[in-house]
Amino acid sequence: MKITNAKLLVALASLSLALTACKENYFVEEKYDELLIRSFPVGSVNPNHTWAVFGSTTLQAHVNGDSGKKYRVAVYQEDPLTASYVTLLASSEAVGGQTAVLHFSYLLAQPTVYVACRDENSHQVVMSRKVVNGETIDLSFAGTEDGTAATAQEHSNTYRFCFEDQFPHPGDYDFNDCVITVNPVVSGKNVTVRVVLNAVGTNKQIAAAMRIKGLLPDAVVAGTNTFVDYAASYESMRYVTPVMNDKGETFFYVNPETGLGKDARGNQINDLVVSLFNDAHWAMSKADAGGNNQYMHAYFYNTMDKRLAGDERGRIATPTVITLTMTLDSEEHAQLFNDIMNYDMFVIEKYSNRLWEVHTYPFKFDQVLKEYENYTDKLTPYISNPTKNYPWALLVPGTFLYPNEWQSICGYSNTTGSETKNTKTAYKMFRSWAINPGSVVEEVKQWYLKENIEDIQLVWQ
Repeated sequence: MKITNAKLLVALASLSLALTACKENYFVEEKYDELLIRSFPVGSVNPNHTWAVFGSTTLQAHVNGDSGKKYRVAVYQEDPLTASYVTLLASSEAVGGQTAVLHFSYLLAQPTVYVACRDENSHQVVMSRKVVNGETIDLSFAGTEDGTAATAQEHSNTYRFCFEDQFPHPGDYDFNDCVITVNPVVSGKNVTVRVVLNAVGTNKQIAAAMRIKGLLPDAVVAGTNTFVDYAASYESMRYVTPVMNDKGETFFYVNPETGLGKDARGNQINDLVVSLFNDAHWAMSKADAGGNNQYMHAYFYNTMDKRLAGDERGRIATPTVITLTMTLDSEEHAQLFNDIMNYDMFVIEKYSNRLWEVHTYPFKFDQVLKEYENYTDKLTPYISNPTKNYPWALLVPGTFLYPNEWQSICGYSNTTGSETKNTKTAYKMFRSWAINPGSVVEEVKQWYLKENIEDIQLVWQ
């Protein structure tokens, strides 16, 4: 993305030495920190911020009903006894006398979950529990004889990944350069993941892949990928494959013979990695290609205010849907897909003549693809600097309305030296959350809600 603030452009020119990490053994940490702090819309980011909106937990539900009788244990975000529609976080089948084990993620701002045990006659008993991130919930159901009829309609949860490009260079922080929504559905050993490319807010080529942390490729017994970019075959699910875009360019490649890269701690990555698309512009709208796909227009898709739909730079396009179906070798492995914190969704983009991976903060410095290993020495300075936790990607609820093109996620109110920038704010509480992630103020904890948008014209609807 382009940075349009004139003063900032001057600052970037004067601080250009900070980005000469592309030269051997040369990195000016102080200048890079100054550049990031000056560019980010919040001037006092909490140095321990993890940018986490979701937490993870495990449920052990002991079903002490009739022996041999089938039950369904489900976890909801809302109370199914009082709500008409409920968000399903995880579910599993169990037989009386057995224990159902479920892994799932939940909103940190809504730590109370509702666990229902339902029998074959749709009678259910519901218990509520307050979740502590990382801890196991242990509870027992005596049976469902005194249960009530299950009437609430359930829907699976959705999650949205919002990316900046240009890493490790600062962006414009509209977090719309690539927007991807994920909707996982787990049933026994079967998993369906609906991946939607919602928006492309950059003119650069961007590719994307999805890693499931803790899941070995061999755990996938069978799988298909419906996107026309790839053959609907098991092998295409197991490894990132060499795929060329419309211009004949191979953007990334992992050889199954040599494996993947390493995480930020130097550990070998052996997880399942699924390639999604090689060129976001091509994936979003092949109809905009000139001739017979000989040239791809790098428009801004679904990021410019709809009132500017006629602007030659912007286009409104139908989001691209990629449906991944998998059969796992066990229900335990399938349950990993219920926890969004296991998803390392990342994009690959080119900056300063190199390819870089852009991850959400938990995986920010992992180098998943094999060919990135030789950039470890180039990445190390960014890992060690004081601004190492500044984000280039956010994971938020699937209903999140991302900012319009060039609209910072929270506007600017950042005084650095003699420079002060003030612009309109999209999410008025993002700044407070960036400064104090442990705030108990509900508006701050739920900064991503539509109700906390200062000006509805600043976000894409």
